[in-house]
Amino acid sequence: MTDDTRFDVTHNFIDGRWAAPLTTTSAEVFDSNTGNTVGSAPLSGADDVRNAVEAAQRAQPLWWALTGA
Repeated sequence: MTDDTRFDVTHNFIDGRWAAPLTTTSAEVFDSNTGNTVGSAPLSGADDVRNAVEAAQRAQPLWWALTGA
């Protein structure tokens, strides 16, 4: 990644799709090695987290039933 490359995430990946967060607040993401800002990510609120947890709970039985390759 070059210094001029940014990766800005504007949505959350919930239930197999990109979903707009219910908040408009975001935070900068930093490269821990250089301290450079490399992008931004949404600061999801409680309702976004609830939606993600509910999706994960629905998906868990299907994942549990999968056999290893």
